[in-house]
Amino acid sequence: MIEIQALISEPEFAKAQRVTIIDASNTARLASYIVRNRKKVARPLLSLWRGMAEFITPEEAKRAIRVGGVPVEWEKEWGRAIGEFVKGDLGRIETAVFSEVGGEVARRVNALPRKEFVFGVTKLRVKKRITDHGAKLIKQLTDAQIAAIKTALRSFISFESRTPYQLAVRLRNLVGLGERYAKAVFNLEQGLRASGLAEEIIVRQVKEYATFLHKVRAENIARTELSFAYNAGQLEAIGQAREDGWLVGDVYKIWNTTGQSGRVCEECEELDGLDIPADGVFPGGVEAPPLHPQCGCGLSYETRR
Repeated sequence: MIEIQALISEPEFAKAQRVTIIDASNTARLASYIVRNRKKVARPLLSLWRGMAEFITPEEAKRAIRVGGVPVEWEKEWGRAIGEFVKGDLGRIETAVFSEVGGEVARRVNALPRKEFVFGVTKLRVKKRITDHGAKLIKQLTDAQIAAIKTALRSFISFESRTPYQLAVRLRNLVGLGERYAKAVFNLEQGLRASGLAEEIIVRQVKEYATFLHKVRAENIARTELSFAYNAGQLEAIGQAREDGWLVGDVYKIWNTTGQSGRVCEECEELDGLDIPADGVFPGGVEAPPLHPQCGCGLSYETRR
């Protein structure tokens, strides 16, 4: 839980030119929050990918061989499955994060004199933010999946002749992986074959490697989505408090990196410490972190007058 700073007395509050609502340590709290909650996203995501992989039967592999690529039926089925996940499991998780961090912002606002602000997670604007983000995520995940399988199909079909069953087994390993990871799995398999290992050893090692990469990618997506929900939830709560008149003066948001040497990208490093109005947009076109996948940045907020 986010600790609430000591109450500011009313005379002090009246004289204060700047009042911190959320301080720079929020970034460390975000990191801790992601560590505690990432498996809540990763587990259903892995389950989603297993279900999508089951769609690739030997018969479906034959269809892919006939069309020389990803059949439109696969695209539709995977798009439907990903959409159900984003709107269902992930949507419920992100709404819960919005509610939790928004409630913490409300408690911070209410630590100021005479405040009775309540964050509304059911407001239309909050729902729209989650829905709009979900629509983009559905497209990103579906497009990444199709691109990965298209690349794999070209490689598998052109490299050497495979039976539909063998092709189905190999493609199932790649469902849920992006193009880069799919290529890594393919390269591993070709390297193992070149070394002359037995087929059963190759199949086992390839599956183990693909399983490892699935967990890595699921955790990466979980971190990014939790970062979105955490930062966007705080932003929405600050916006509601400002619009409802609970915050005095102009409200500013300040970009904060993790501060870990060598682990902050150049784009985020350039934003570190930058302050803009709470309803503004940072360079890079975002209202709040994450700026990129696995971004660990957070925001602090203060009022000024």
